[in-house]
Amino acid sequence: MGGRSQKSDIFIKHFDKVTLPSGDLQAICKYCSKAYKWQHGGGYGTLIRHIEKNHPVEIGISRSQSQIPTFSSQSGNESQLFKFSESDFRDETARFVAVEQLSFSFGDKLSFQNWLSSSANPAIRRIPRNTLKRTIHKLVATQKKELIKEFSSLDNKVSLCSDIWSDSYMRITCHWIDSAWNIQKRLLAYRCFNDPHTAQNISHLMFLILEEYGLTSKIFSISFDNASANTCSIDELIRICQPSIGGKFFHIRCTCHIFNEKYFLNIPEIFLCAIVLDPRLKLDSLGELLTLYYDSLNPITDTCPSSSMIISSVRHSLTEIYTEYNEKYGSQVPAQTQHTTSSIITSLLTKAQNLIRDRTKRPRGSSSSNLELENYLTTTFDFSTTDDEDTFDILRWWTQKKQVYPILSLMKKEILACPVSTVAVEQAFSMGGYTLDERRSTIRPENLESQCLLNDWSRAASRTQDQDETNDDEDTEGTSGTTTGGGGTSECD
Repeated sequence: MGGRSQKSDIFIKHFDKVTLPSGDLQAICKYCSKAYKWQHGGGYGTLIRHIEKNHPVEIGISRSQSQIPTFSSQSGNESQLFKFSESDFRDETARFVAVEQLSFSFGDKLSFQNWLSSSANPAIRRIPRNTLKRTIHKLVATQKKELIKEFSSLDNKVSLCSDIWSDSYMRITCHWIDSAWNIQKRLLAYRCFNDPHTAQNISHLMFLILEEYGLTSKIFSISFDNASANTCSIDELIRICQPSIGGKFFHIRCTCHIFNEKYFLNIPEIFLCAIVLDPRLKLDSLGELLTLYYDSLNPITDTCPSSSMIISSVRHSLTEIYTEYNEKYGSQVPAQTQHTTSSIITSLLTKAQNLIRDRTKRPRGSSSSNLELENYLTTTFDFSTTDDEDTFDILRWWTQKKQVYPILSLMKKEILACPVSTVAVEQAFSMGGYTLDERRSTIRPENLESQCLLNDWSRAASRTQDQDETNDDEDTEGTSGTTTGGGGTSECD
């Protein structure tokens, strides 16, 4: 009787009884929806064998494990049986394979099953490579929908960084400041690009990728290297994206490439506007910083531009973009209020550091102008009362001032998100290079892109995108790279 009662209890807990229109009964497994014919008074043997074979953890028993470990809940008030989820295990294995840039056959190896089934859970089985690929594509599709939803909810625009290398892949990274004023970066594409690298083809492929994410009308700037085809594609991209103030800040040339050519003589205005929107500096300090900078170039060149002309142009550009944003968003923001502030100052280098300290201590007149931009430019902010000079958080400062300067804070969100170089996309090249090694040279482009996307998005979730995880094994010192798995045959993914 005791045995029959236990079997009946297993049936009730782990199966649903369903009556078909024909009057027949079915027992439906609650975990995998497997259906079995059943009748009143019938035996439970088939059902119990199904549970023991396919779902041993759910019933707390297995042939090699008499008890499932327990863990405390977050509240600490109770313990629960750990429930192994095969789907969760597949998802996390797929994520691990993507982040660690492993072969899709990683989960299909017998050693993989032996390792985990003997040390973690006897229910673990191998994951076929095609199943793992499908799981990676599924995770990418799910997270892509979430990313698209986030982009659609942004009140500010985003900036892009893009490049194409000789391996005929286009990489695009997206940079923005989210609603909580955190800087975000995501890889949008690692797309095969076998067409000739002309301006028309580049702009067309970028348009298709932006359409996928609903970003066509939300681009503030694009950072390219100095390749002529990239530069020539800008006019078409401006026509497609219709950026702010006619695209004046749309094209940003990679700073690193400029430095490699010669030196930075004509500093892009977008960077100078960012300096002006630093509340410790603004226009007055920008002029003095420009003087310091161009004085340092005197031994190299005597053709430095006039600081006063640069400042006049920067002020004009700020007014342009402020006017456009005020017309577009002004009715959506609350009225400006009077304000006072106290903040902290960060350390800069040598003369520039001393200049900022001096500027923050000098009294300056303020204006009662109703214009938000003029109010900001002429208001004195006191940074002299703080002792810590190394932790000034400009995003935090603007977060605190977004009610006072709603239009300027939106401008600042977009200007600060602009990449000054193509370093972000170079990192994507490196990631793809590690994945597309000599043993996986035949991996299909769509599989490579999905693995790179899941790699980047998973690292973004843990804020580890910029961490350099190099191989530091002592016995590999001096080698040029690492391989995963055994054997030297190539793999077709």
